[in-house]
Amino acid sequence: PVSVQYLTSIYWAFTTLTTVGYGDISPQADSERVWGTIYMVINLGLNAYILGNMTALASKPDSETHQFRQQLDDVSVFMKQNNIPIALRAQVIQFMQLQYKMKTTKGNEMVNNLPSAIKMPIKKHQYKEILEGIDIFRG
Repeated sequence: PVSVQYLTSIYWAFTTLTTVGYGDISPQADSERVWGTIYMVINLGLNAYILGNMTALASKPDSETHQFRQQLDDVSVFMKQNNIPIALRAQVIQFMQLQYKMKTTKGNEMVNNLPSAIKMPIKKHQYKEILEGIDIFRG
């Protein structure tokens, strides 16, 4: 009958789609095919839900990074709306990036507790490349 062929095709499609495979034990009766198909659909949905949540957690930026990006966007929009010269915009953005990097770099708390005579050379060395890229700090 056509209904049996249709059920067998649906079972085959879901078995292939879910990469369950055909294995050594295959359903023989129509009720077994229906049960197997329903089980695979539920399992597929559960796996998709779990994988989706794990991906969302892994790709979600932390709140501090999100806040920094939002501030950077706000400042960029402000400078664009007020026709701030491009060179000055770049300096502001570079300064904000430097400030963020200094705040998030691990070990800064320890360095900040050192005497100024030791702390300043460490900071200069640590941020040398960044400082050289900002016009105001050259010289």
